[in-house]
Amino acid sequence: MTLHRGLVLAAALLAAISALLLQQRRGVRDEMVVLREAGDSAIVAAGDARLQEAVDQVRLLLERARVNTTTGTEPHIAVSITDGQLALERGSIVLRTVPVQVDAPRGVRTIVSVGARSIVLSDSVSIYADASTPDSEPPRPHSVRLRPADFAAIAPNVRPGLSAFFF
Repeated sequence: MTLHRGLVLAAALLAAISALLLQQRRGVRDEMVVLREAGDSAIVAAGDARLQEAVDQVRLLLERARVNTTTGTEPHIAVSITDGQLALERGSIVLRTVPVQVDAPRGVRTIVSVGARSIVLSDSVSIYADASTPDSEPPRPHSVRLRPADFAAIAPNVRPGLSAFFF
């Protein structure tokens, strides 16, 4: 019977060790999940911080460009994308502000040509007059739509080479 007791004792000891190892394995696995999630959130937070820094740099560059134009005597166009407003400005003086519909990214562009119903800017962006489309409908891609009367008032005051700011 002593051999039998020894085997039973050895089997019980192995079962206890196996249970302990399984419990430790579960603990390690749970800890790895927590660490992986913490690492993922840290990576996302770092990416968000880099993106916000880039956005802030672009905003600063646009603001500097606009400030540089406020000291000059040349007219320029300033388009507020979020407010849906286009302003014709000369230095720091606002000559005219009109409502517009905008589908163009932020940035600084140069007027390439001025026509009877459209102003073509660099980067294939255009400002055009259209009375037939309701204000509720979006403008053409990469463009700014305004009423013909507003276009007629702005177009004679701009020429190729002047700046247009989209902010």
